[in-house]
Amino acid sequence: MVIWLRKPSGGIGVGQDVLRASELAQLVELDRASVHFERCTEELLSAARRDAQAIHSAAEEESQRTLRAAQTKYENAARLGYEAGRRRAMQEAHATMLRRAKAERDVLVASRQRIAGLIMRTVTKVVGETERDALFTQVAVSLSRSLEDTSFLTVRVAECDIREATHAFRNVCEANGWPVNPEILVDPEAEPGSCVCEWDHGVIEGGLPMQLRAIAAAIRRVTSAEPASSESADTYQEGLVPEGDIDDTLPDNAVDVTRVNP
Repeated sequence: MVIWLRKPSGGIGVGQDVLRASELAQLVELDRASVHFERCTEELLSAARRDAQAIHSAAEEESQRTLRAAQTKYENAARLGYEAGRRRAMQEAHATMLRRAKAERDVLVASRQRIAGLIMRTVTKVVGETERDALFTQVAVSLSRSLEDTSFLTVRVAECDIREATHAFRNVCEANGWPVNPEILVDPEAEPGSCVCEWDHGVIEGGLPMQLRAIAAAIRRVTSAEPASSESADTYQEGLVPEGDIDDTLPDNAVDVTRVNP
């Protein structure tokens, strides 16, 4: 007997009470891949935080140097009685600071986009390597409580998945003694790895594309929280340009299937 425990915030979960030995081995392998992905994500975010801190420190040092140079120009102009020189020096200082702040902000935003792309490619690779038989078996098992009194079960999948889906759903039906013969149909518009199950009481959509879209949407929400925009270079005010906050929190993971009842 094996008791499977994972923290609520992440990891691979089990949707049934009994697992075969082959399914347990696959579950352990998926859990290792999930832990590896989480570790890689933390390393990437730590590197991004260090880069952001370095950019912030460099910007502060450069702004101090620019202000000191502007102050020198101002004092020289004041001694000579040139008020126009003072205004021009301050304008040049602020324009330089704003240009540098914008350039550093662009670098930071580009870095966030690269990290998001790398995370999404890693997720796609890890999830995409899951066997289709196991995927469709998991979807079929999730229907177990809803198929006791049903009269039909229609499953629509992509043409490339018809064999795996037929094998998985029929095996699960036979193993659980469900009084229904699943009808597996080809849906020309279905994405590889996805399936739509329809029976008397509702519809369930599941599969890899739905999970990947949910993860991609979560990553887009994180990367859309860009640093605050810099003030216009045409507006000259005394003082420093405020720095934007960096949002480096991770979104919650997506659920496996979505139930839509009529």
